[in-house]
Amino acid sequence: LTFAATDFEARADDNTYEVEITASKAGEDNAIQTIIVTLNMFENTITIDDQARSVEENSTTDTNIGAPPNYYRYNNNLQHYCWQRQKLL
Repeated sequence: LTFAATDFEARADDNTYEVEITASKAGEDNAIQTIIVTLNMFENTITIDDQARSVEENSTTDTNIGAPPNYYRYNNNLQHYCWQRQKLL
């Protein structure tokens, strides 16, 4: 479903649109379905947090967007273990 909606902030209506969909097949009755599309306000500002991080014990970090997260654990001897996708690295 694609349509050009009005400007939400300067709207002339209630931002609710009724769409009727009709499916037809030769020799059979048409099937009609009505759906209501309501557009809601969303926040237009973008917040970007500082990328500096420290990794705490038994925590995750994901500095590569789209890559699986790494899980870190330290034992009593400060040996470092890292898991990724549930396998030991």
